[in-house]
Parts: sequence; C-alpha cells; structure tokens
Amino acid sequence: MRKVIPTGAVLLLATLLLVAVHPTSADEPDAPALPSNVTPMTTPQQTELFTQSFLKMLSSGNTFDAFAMMKAVSPKDAANEIDETRDTTQQLIEHNAPTMGKPVSFELIARRQMGQSLMRYECLLKLERHPLRCTIFYYKPADTWMPVQVTFDEDIRKLFEYLPQ
Repeated sequence: MRKVIPTGAVLLLATLLLVAVHPTSADEPDAPALPSNVTPMTTPQQTELFTQSFLKMLSSGNTFDAFAMMKAVSPKDAANEIDETRDTTQQLIEHNAPTMGKPVSFELIARRQMGQSLMRYECLLKLERHPLRCTIFYYKPADTWMPVQVTFDEDIRKLFEYLPQ
C-alpha cells in the first residue's frame, strides 16, 4: 500500500546559503573544518558533485553527516532549520524501513537549469524495495551556486510528470 506524506511533512530545507568566504579556524576558532567538497560552487558541475556527496552520505546511513555538509555551507542562523529537516529525514527513513528497506544507494535522474540562476536535480534515494524521490534546487544570485531547497517524498510518479518523455 502506498503511503502519502502530508504536504506539511514534506521535507523542506529552505534558504541554505553558501557564503563567499568560508570561515577558517583563524577566523572563527569553533568553526568546523569544511570538507573539500563543500567549497563555494561556481559551476554547475560543482553542484552535481555536492549533490552526489550529500546523497552518498545519506545512502550509506549517515544522515547526520549529510546534513552536517549542509550546515557547513549555511549561515549559522539556519542551523535549527537544518537540524529539524535532518531529524524529519531520519524519521522518514526509519518509518519506511519496515516496508521499503534501508538506504542502499542513490541515483541522479535529471538536472535542469533554467536561465543562468536556477537549477533543479531530481534524484532517487534508493532503499532496498522502493525509492524516495529527492529534489534539490540551487540558486545563483551572483557568482556562487547555493542549495536553497531540498525535499524528500515517496511520490515517484511526479518524476514522470516533471521529466520529458
């Protein structure tokens, strides 16, 4: 039986901003060291690498580490929202584990760029018996791409509505 997540429960990670200059330990003593794949993204290829790294961590069961990547590229005041989204994502995965299985891998299905400022990735977080759909939006206000929205849901039918035949 297909379960539908209420609209309010759809995961939304809004307004994740990449800062042009990341803090270093010299700038901010308690700042976490940034992984090499979380540097400012100036090309569409870098957004794809970031997306793959994020999903690879999720698919290996490291929800906390995946969202730590998001925190590393976000303003400190977004930390609570990111934590809430992380917790909801973990709950979604755990809730569906009995029927869908555990995460095993991921797949990038499509990348669509609109103009010079917007990009959308449609992805699958592959579970043992059923995928979760993941959509990640990036925005480029000037020179740097930033993730601005991440959603997860079970409605894989939407992939066929959004993507060309």
